Amino acid sequence: MQKFQSLILYGITLTAGILISASALLPQPRAGGPGWQYCTVTDTSYIQPVRANICYATPSGCKNESVTAPDSRTDAEVAAAQKLGDQGWELIAATHSDNHGETLYFKRLKALDNQHPLGN
Repeated sequence: MQKFQSLILYGITLTAGILISASALLPQPRAGGPGWQYCTVTDTSYIQPVRANICYATPSGCKNESVTAPDSRTDAEVAAAQKLGDQGWELIAATHSDNHGETLYFKRLKALDNQHPLGN
């Protein structure tokens, strides 16, 4: 009976060792969590034709793109937000100031960058 118990204990120890070793070999998530990309949309409705400016944040600064309203009844900010939404960007904040008008803030996972490159 004691031989049988020793065999069971040996089997449990071996299984635990294999599981611990396997978990140590699995890829670990990055300490900083998922990588994010950021961009802003600013209102330039005071400029004709009505348009909004998209600023894609890059390590070297802003990559700008203008979005013109498709017609006089459509807000250029809405057109820009729709474009970004189609590319996987998520609206995370909006601000308004008397000096700068409205600014919309967006983010998306960097993994989506391969599907929709910046500005496309």
